[in-house]
Amino acid sequence: MKVTPSYEIRYHGPTNDVAMVNIQQSKREEWIKQTSFRIDQFLSRLGNGRAGKDQRDIIIKRYLEDEDVCDYMVYSEIGMSVRIDVLRLEYFINLLLLLD
Repeated sequence: MKVTPSYEIRYHGPTNDVAMVNIQQSKREEWIKQTSFRIDQFLSRLGNGRAGKDQRDIIIKRYLEDEDVCDYMVYSEIGMSVRIDVLRLEYFINLLLLLD
């Protein structure tokens, strides 16, 4: 005798677990897409002068490229001194305020 599978909903079954993971993954991807768009907007709104270029360079090189980059490496690559650390903090706060 062959038993037909039941069509009732099983909230604790493996299919439900997979569906929940897929929903969470799609929400996470949407959040990443929105955050990336907002960061791109922020970076494009920075001024075209020296300060705006420095802000863009610091944020991109320190936070959006390689993860294993130290501050002094970024500063030497840009040609800034390490005492500009106060400006870096200010630029990062501007970015956080945008994302809030």
